[in-house]
Amino acid sequence: MNNTKRIAIYFAYEGRNNNPNGDPASENRPRVYNQSNVYVTDVSSKRDDRDYLNQLFPDAIFLKQQLNEDGSAKQMDDLITDALKNKNISTHKDKAKYIINRFIDIKYFGATLTGKTKDAPKSNQGKEESSGQAPIVNSGDDNKKIDKTETIKESICGPIQKTFGMSLNYPEIIPVKITTVLATRAQSSATGSMGTKYICDYYHIHYDIIINPYSLQEWDSQLTKDDIKVFEAVQWFSIKNDITHSKINREPIIMLEIIFKDPDYYFLPSNYVTAENPKGKNYNEINVKYDNLINQINSNADHIEKLRYICNPVYAKVIEDNLINKINYNSTDKGKKDSIAIEKIEVISRDEIVKHLETYKNYTP
Repeated sequence: MNNTKRIAIYFAYEGRNNNPNGDPASENRPRVYNQSNVYVTDVSSKRDDRDYLNQLFPDAIFLKQQLNEDGSAKQMDDLITDALKNKNISTHKDKAKYIINRFIDIKYFGATLTGKTKDAPKSNQGKEESSGQAPIVNSGDDNKKIDKTETIKESICGPIQKTFGMSLNYPEIIPVKITTVLATRAQSSATGSMGTKYICDYYHIHYDIIINPYSLQEWDSQLTKDDIKVFEAVQWFSIKNDITHSKINREPIIMLEIIFKDPDYYFLPSNYVTAENPKGKNYNEINVKYDNLINQINSNADHIEKLRYICNPVYAKVIEDNLINKINYNSTDKGKKDSIAIEKIEVISRDEIVKHLETYKNYTP
């Protein structure tokens, strides 16, 4: 069954003593905004989702790290060639439609699909190539040329888009001295080398996710309700899945879905959430304020069909008392129930996720 509603999702998580999103242009320090808040790019949060999906069922994921036989990393050309191998699909649009319906990460987030296949090297000696052939690219050998044939050129705007994540608090960025166990070839010392990594003591990051299922209409595709159930589970679990030295110790706090009646209406919930004490070092100390979000939801009740939510059990009571239980009443008449339905999100299991991903592997146009 297809979903035909626009959804705004508010998602918040916290982390301790790690790096939420390092900046490679600045010694991999946490990314800082306005000298106080740290932020996380949408690319980083989407990568968390893809990595989790890839662990569960790699065959349903398009953008993932893969190697060629010579050990080099596969590029977009290679991924497209592999995806379309032995597929008798002629037009660029039909190829894009196939990739959307074959790989769930493309169906979620979209991609710019531009690829060319490299044919075998051809001798440059002899007669000239005809004007109808594919463009010829010099391979570095004056006596050989390589034909390149464009396989696809389409830009797909995925129905699920994320905003940058911004911390509600002001984390302290701590430089930590580290040593490597093994020395490099250039080092004479056998004790390895010294280095520095940067971590945040505590951060509370929130961002928004907009689901617009209509964005796939031009590709004759649409998110299904099962696709969205999988995304809910992936969003909730993936934040804890990246168990590396820079990402370990992260926990989801809340995921709140606002399902709108009007397909052309929405707002971003994070714009209405603040921290009373941004210098605090835990959730209770920063004192997250949901009052403006409550007013925004209640004043737009006519546009909202339903609210769904899930909370970290550690924070469930305070969030329900300070946010959820106050949404259900009309702001102008506190004794009158509003028309907004509220329900808890029951995230599906890993087995259910895998079962759904298998349908992508088995997809045929």
